[in-house]
Amino acid sequence: MKKFLELDSFIKYMIVATLFIASLGLALTQKANASEYRQIQGSVIAVEPYYVSKNIHTPIETCTIQEVPIYSQTDNGQLSGGQILGAIIGGVIGSKVGSGTGKNIAIGTGAVIGSQVGKNSSKGQIVGYKRVNVCNTTYTTAVESVLSYYIVSWEAEGFSGKSRSNRQFIVGDAITINLIAQPVL
Repeated sequence: MKKFLELDSFIKYMIVATLFIASLGLALTQKANASEYRQIQGSVIAVEPYYVSKNIHTPIETCTIQEVPIYSQTDNGQLSGGQILGAIIGGVIGSKVGSGTGKNIAIGTGAVIGSQVGKNSSKGQIVGYKRVNVCNTTYTTAVESVLSYYIVSWEAEGFSGKSRSNRQFIVGDAITINLIAQPVL
């Protein structure tokens, strides 16, 4: 029973020590984050513009009138001369391949393929032209210097420094400075 009490008091001691160390760390952290803030009035002593290079892409559209061909349409259910000629030539070539039943299949296959080739070739006949407006867009790229921000040098109540600003100041302008003092630990 005595060992149990000793172990119990040891655990209580460890809990108290841990809480003490944790609270000490919290106090130090809050002290390190403490800062003093105030505004002071000063004047601008120099202004330096800062430029960056940017690629500027400008579209240029050019349009021309072009004549494009109009192709005949023979797909009205009737066989064209190209289809008939293609079937005959395909059948002759097919007859040179195989023998027996295979020869008949080769002739039929050659005729069908020849007919389709003939059909496709007869579609390619140009029957006229039409005028179409054709436009293309191209881009030119130029590198330009673009103002990004200003570096403003200032003096105020014995302090001086530089700050980045999107606003343009003139030397001698009055300026409000946010002064932040933080302790160094």
